[in-house]
Amino acid sequence: MSKTIYNCKNVEFLLASKIIVDNFIRNLPELSLVRVSWTPEYAADLKARIDSTMENYIGLDKQKLLRKATKELIQIQNLALKKLVLPKYMTKNQKHSHLL
Repeated sequence: MSKTIYNCKNVEFLLASKIIVDNFIRNLPELSLVRVSWTPEYAADLKARIDSTMENYIGLDKQKLLRKATKELIQIQNLALKKLVLPKYMTKNQKHSHLL
């Protein structure tokens, strides 16, 4: 494993880089006054390299995140349905027993 010069996980570093490059692109008109080599082409290439690194080397599985979110949603939905169905099957006495 190669040694890095930053104190975080690779994925955290790349996510921070992605946020920075998005802000860089948004502010490019002002920033290009500082350095003439900062052009829209340079910014697009930098963004593409970060995205490529995330997909090819980190192994970002976009579908994995979707599967995880779907699984969590189904769990929440099942729990909500159980809580909604339970009062339907309670008897009249059970529904009001907390009032006694």
